[in-house]
Amino acid sequence: GAAVPADCLYDIAVTPQAGYTDTTSGSLTGLTVTDGGTTVVGASCTQDPTPTGSIGVTKTVTGDPAPLPWEITISSSNCTLPAPYDTTPTLQTPDGSGGTVTFVGLAVEDGAAVPADCLYDIAVTPQAGYTDTTTGSLTDLTVTDGGTTSVEATCEQAALFVLGDRVWYDNDQDGIQDGNELGANGLVVSLYENATCSGSPSETQTTTGNGDYLFTDLAAGDYCVELSPPTGWVLTLQNQGGDDATDSDADPATARIESINLNADDLDEDFGLYAATGLISGVLFCDDSPLNGAFDGGEEVGGVTMTLLRDGNCDSVGDTILLTEDTDINGEYSFTDLPVGLSPQPPNLEVCYTVTVDLMAPELNECSFEIFTVPPISLSTDNPESVDNVSGVQPDGPPTNTLPVPVDGGLFLLILGFSLMAIGISVKARERHHFG
Repeated sequence: GAAVPADCLYDIAVTPQAGYTDTTSGSLTGLTVTDGGTTVVGASCTQDPTPTGSIGVTKTVTGDPAPLPWEITISSSNCTLPAPYDTTPTLQTPDGSGGTVTFVGLAVEDGAAVPADCLYDIAVTPQAGYTDTTTGSLTDLTVTDGGTTSVEATCEQAALFVLGDRVWYDNDQDGIQDGNELGANGLVVSLYENATCSGSPSETQTTTGNGDYLFTDLAAGDYCVELSPPTGWVLTLQNQGGDDATDSDADPATARIESINLNADDLDEDFGLYAATGLISGVLFCDDSPLNGAFDGGEEVGGVTMTLLRDGNCDSVGDTILLTEDTDINGEYSFTDLPVGLSPQPPNLEVCYTVTVDLMAPELNECSFEIFTVPPISLSTDNPESVDNVSGVQPDGPPTNTLPVPVDGGLFLLILGFSLMAIGISVKARERHHFG
C-alpha cells in the first residue's frame, strides 16, 4: 500500500508443547501471498523420547549357594511398568549363589501435567534356610534419564541343625530304654516342617543300625516327626523316668512327637514301641470222667476264672496280673493283643506269661488239685501265639508236683490204706453228684 508498493512479508510461529521438538525443515518467515492464491507451508514436530533409566539389583549370598536361583521382582506405586515387566515383573539370578539383574526402560517421571518421579520397589523372594541381611532400602527407588540406579540385596545362610535319635523295641513295655533293648530297623520316620505333622512330610528316613534315624541340614523352626509302626505294633508309654535321653517321646495315640522347636542339634527324639500281636488260649478240665490223669471229652469246666500274669523271669512265677477271663461252656479261654518279645531270642529278651486257675471257683466242685499247669509261655514276633494250653484239676488227692516224703514201712501201709479209703468215698460222692 505504499507509493512504491512492496510485497507483504509474513512469519509463522508454532507454540511448542512439552515433550515435543520442532522438526520443521522449510522457512516459516518472510512468506508472501498472491492475489487470490494460498501460500502453503509445513510445520512439523516430533514427540520427545520418554526419559528412561534402569535399576540394577545385585544379590549377594553369604554361605553355601541356595538350591534355586533367586527371584527378584519390581513394582511401582505410581507408574506403569514397561513391557515385559508389565506382565512378567520377575527376573532370576543366574544361580543360587546370586548375581546381578537389571530392569531397563523404566520411566523417569509419571507423565502427569505436573510430573512426579516414578517410584519403584524391589522384592527378593526368600528361600528356606537363608536370612535376609539387606541394610539399604529397596523401596521408593527413582531413576534418571539414561542412568542406572544400583542397589544390593544380601542374605546369609542360616545355621543348620540335625534332628533324630532312635526307634527301640520296649521289651518290658515300661517306656524306658534299657541297655539290653535293641533298636527296631526298617521303620519309616517322617519329618514335617510344622509343629503338628499336618500336610505332607518334607522328607522321610528309614531306621538302620540300632534303630537310628537322622534328619540333617534343618533350619531353625518348628518340626514334628511321625513313626509308621507295623500292623499290630503300638507305641509304649510316653515320658517315663524323668530322663529325656532314655524315654519315649511319642504320643502313643498318634505315634507323633509334636512341637519340636529346633534351635540347636536335637538327638533325643525317641520312639519306643512293641508288638501287641500275642495270643494265649487253652482249655480247663476236671479229671473225673474217668479219673485217669488225662483230658477226656466231657470233662471241660466253664465259668472258672483264668488269670494271665506277666512272668518277668520266665520261671513260672507270675509277677503282675494282666488279665482275667472266665472259661466258656467248652472250658476254653483266650487272651489276645498281648505284647510279644522281639525276635531273635537271644540276643533279645524273652517275654513270658503264665496262666493260673481259680481253684476256689464253685464251678470246680471238689476239683481242687491241679494235675496239669500251664508252663511259662514265651511269645515273640516270630512266634506270637500259644494255643491249646491245657489246665487240669482232680477231684481230690495231692497235687502232682508234691515231693515224696520218706516213711517207714508200717507208716507207709497205714497212709496207703487211708488214701484208698478216701478215694473210694470220693468216687461215690462224685457218682452221687453226677447222677443225683
